[in-house]
Amino acid sequence: MKRRLVAVAYDFNTPAVMPQSQVSSEQQTDFHVSAGALACADKVTVTLKFNDGRSQQVAADGCKLLG
Repeated sequence: MKRRLVAVAYDFNTPAVMPQSQVSSEQQTDFHVSAGALACADKVTVTLKFNDGRSQQVAADGCKLLG
């Protein structure tokens, strides 16, 4: 599945994370992004974009991911 990924988009639900929306197409970094934050985002919507044009969304608790 990772070989089919072309980009990953991240949308943070809090203005405490800047920028609130980011996209990475860097496979070599495992699609990591860097964001400055005053607090954790309790909801992060992650959109996986595939090379066939399809996409899949999943929501995650950003506060739990940091713990």
